[in-house]
Amino acid sequence: MQTGRNNDRTALTAGLWYVLSSVLIRLTSFLTTPLFTRLLTTAQYGAAGTFQSCCSLLLPVFSLNLMNSIGRAKLDYPEKLDEYIGSVRTLSLLVSLGLSLAGAVFLRPLSSLLSLRPEETVLLLVYLCFAPAVTFKQAGLRYRYRTRENILMQWYLALAPALLSLLLILFAGWDRGFSRMVGLTVPTFVLSLLIFLTARPGRRAVFDREYWRYGLELSVPMMLHALSLNILAQSDKLVIARFSGQTEVAYFHLVRNYALLLYLLLETVNQAWLPWFHDSLQEGRREEIRRYVRLLAAGTCVLGLCLTAAGPEAVLLLGGSAYEAAAPAIPATALGIICQCLYAHYINLELHMKKTRYASFGTMAAAALNLALNFLFVPKYGFAAAAATTFLSYLMLLLLHFLIVRKKLGVRLYDDRFLLLSAAVSAILGGLLYLAYPYFPLRLAAAAALAALFFIVFRRDLSAAVRLLRPGAENR
Repeated sequence: MQTGRNNDRTALTAGLWYVLSSVLIRLTSFLTTPLFTRLLTTAQYGAAGTFQSCCSLLLPVFSLNLMNSIGRAKLDYPEKLDEYIGSVRTLSLLVSLGLSLAGAVFLRPLSSLLSLRPEETVLLLVYLCFAPAVTFKQAGLRYRYRTRENILMQWYLALAPALLSLLLILFAGWDRGFSRMVGLTVPTFVLSLLIFLTARPGRRAVFDREYWRYGLELSVPMMLHALSLNILAQSDKLVIARFSGQTEVAYFHLVRNYALLLYLLLETVNQAWLPWFHDSLQEGRREEIRRYVRLLAAGTCVLGLCLTAAGPEAVLLLGGSAYEAAAPAIPATALGIICQCLYAHYINLELHMKKTRYASFGTMAAAALNLALNFLFVPKYGFAAAAATTFLSYLMLLLLHFLIVRKKLGVRLYDDRFLLLSAAVSAILGGLLYLAYPYFPLRLAAAAALAALFFIVFRRDLSAAVRLLRPGAENR
């Protein structure tokens, strides 16, 4: 166990710095939102939001979602992880170039389908060709606990797009929505070129069929899962754009950006947690995993409810009075993010067990439900309906992946009752906070009480995690 405790300290120390730095980075990025909502019209802000949705929606297809195989590949190819990453990065680039060429041939129909102008679609294809290399690099750094390099890359990806976008909006004289899209694309393109130029894997590593076959077997089912997940997360904006216009897309995009504070924070925690999770499950330390998953689930719910409580004030801060109508969509959006973060624990387990073919089934069903509900209710009720349907779809996703792990895989690793009860209680409390939106002091008191209750109930688990970070913890 001494080796395990040493690994704990390495993983948790790296994870702690990764999380703290990521929080600062996300906050820095978040603080630019008021600038963009005031420099762009609601239609331009909505168009930029549609572009970002298309990037997120199509990236799993262009990359084949191969980056999700790296965590497992670290266990199966511990001495050849660099070779593996270089090989699947090449495969992803070849696929991306082929799909981009096809997109260029059918540029106008594709632009119409995505609700983008042709020049915006070209920019999208450039982004999708080069963004996978960045995600591969980040995953490799994270799984080798090279925290400093990963943090520097994160700062670049947070600051460079924001600064370039602002410069182009103020001085380029282009359409400001398009300037924002260029600002998002160029820094990723530049970093990707640098990654390719500095990579020096051998020829066999670049075109290794064993690595390609291994990555495809794990990642193609997860690609369908990720694509379905992105349809679930991003299709709302496309449906709203088609039926209600870019102004309502701007409302929804602002609410999603606010709720994504929770998702990005918890996704950062999840990415820091995954190396420890894979190593600990490999060593059979199931009770420790179960204990910390309860802690993460409770923290997810409390953070989501605190963001819900501050919703009306956040909308005014981020968008001003022009976006005041967006506030009612916050509770459902935050609850959807809570369910999304809770079900990620089941996906992590499916990936570790190499049972990724099951992952796509539940996610495809939830995405289909979301699309059907959006086409049914968005034309009549607008963007608020999209928030509600997305929450219901994420709740269904949580339940489906719970059933896959319990019934299909026959695994009982987590405290499932606690996770599902957390989602149910959060839904009830989120509804009550929505009813309390006219009463700021009441919402503030409720958020403070929830935070205090969390620290009281989980003080021992928090202390245990802190002890592992102290020098000499492995010897105690």
